[in-house]
Amino acid sequence: MSGVTLEDLRRLKNSCNEPIKVLPSQKPLPNEHRNAWDFIVQEILPVVKDAPAKSVMEDPGLSFLKRRPLRRYVELRGNRPVSSLWLSKYCQLLGLLMYLTGDVVVKPCSYCAQGSGIFEKCVVFEAIGERSCATHLHNSHALLCDIQPRPLFSGWSARANMERGRRTQESEE
Repeated sequence: MSGVTLEDLRRLKNSCNEPIKVLPSQKPLPNEHRNAWDFIVQEILPVVKDAPAKSVMEDPGLSFLKRRPLRRYVELRGNRPVSSLWLSKYCQLLGLLMYLTGDVVVKPCSYCAQGSGIFEKCVVFEAIGERSCATHLHNSHALLCDIQPRPLFSGWSARANMERGRRTQESEE
């Protein structure tokens, strides 16, 4: 773990320069003794159409999240079945692991707030150094997530920040 505590996560700023707040006391599921990876292997991989390749499943970057206890089961928007999950890419599997083990935020990113994306809740997991929510990761659009600020030089979001700044200045005049 990178030394980031839940209190550190609560103090992070989003793109509107407001603190990101996570819901308090998010504990592992009380009657669930499997870790996140065991849950995925037993409950999700048997029903999805495009399971990840062995090289993706064994990637060392996922090992920290695989061992984490479950905090929630998969909840997909629009009553989609679990079989509709796509897991062939590394980012999709990482997004699912983040959703199962991360922290639900009080104020979701703009995409999740609109009711878009595959997951029902906006979930972050700062300890792995990811600056996006699980939905944006799963959709392969991590750079578009506005849950946390991006450096001005990060391409697409820099343009969005400049436009946002122009609109703010115009409305003040």
